[in-house]
Amino acid sequence: MISRQHLLSRHRIALISATSKLLLSIRNKSMVLNPQVPKLSQSLHCTCYSYLRNRGSTPVNLRSKGTSRMIQKSYFSIDAKRCWNCQSIIDPKDVFFCSSCTVIQPPDTNLTFFGYFDSPVSYQVDIEKIKRSFLKLQAELHPDKFVQRSSKEKDFSAQQSALINKAYETLSHPLNRGIYMLELEGFDLEEKETTTNVEFLSTIMDINEKLLDCEDVKLLDDIENEINEKLANCVKESASNFSNCDFIHARDSIVRMKYFFNIMESIKEKRLLLGVASL
Repeated sequence: MISRQHLLSRHRIALISATSKLLLSIRNKSMVLNPQVPKLSQSLHCTCYSYLRNRGSTPVNLRSKGTSRMIQKSYFSIDAKRCWNCQSIIDPKDVFFCSSCTVIQPPDTNLTFFGYFDSPVSYQVDIEKIKRSFLKLQAELHPDKFVQRSSKEKDFSAQQSALINKAYETLSHPLNRGIYMLELEGFDLEEKETTTNVEFLSTIMDINEKLLDCEDVKLLDDIENEINEKLANCVKESASNFSNCDFIHARDSIVRMKYFFNIMESIKEKRLLLGVASL
């Protein structure tokens, strides 16, 4: 028998799905007549999207690109996932192992990096919690624990282990985390992504010139402190923009962050040349 809570959850999801489809229809028909419609659509879509994505295994794929925030897909898969070994239905919470036969499962392609660590999709993550989850999963999924298992289990172990390593590296770094969240939204940053902000580019050039001519450790420390402060501001701005589903400005913050992290790498190289340790 389906519980009342489960039934309400299904109704809520169905309502959100219908709302997303309606928003797309309204936007396509009305955005020319009423410029406020896209803004309303973005706000409601953000609410729907955050609710669904934070449920865990990403049952939907709502992606966007550019200012239009176009909803490309808004549907649910009702096919139950089954264990490849015993054919039992896999509970969505059992990400890595079957609860019936305890056999390791293949990676879930619908799961975000956040889902691996049972964390909501948010730029402001609990790094310590993610680290604890990562170390626990690393011990459980390491290929060394599956040397006596079947070739299939060995393959799944290697795949799962590689994925959690990549997920941790991505989410534990503010720049990588921001780039990944933009990719989830359909904003793919190029490796050499640049900005057209002339004032910002002028600031970057000035810092690079000072760094190039720097032979004084005290001046190098001052430059590093300045960049750390600018990075902290970028992280704060990014958190605010992602929280408000303002992905256009979030992208700008992440692009600026890339410039500052590149300068930090140059500072490390300069310290090696000067034979001094980092701060």
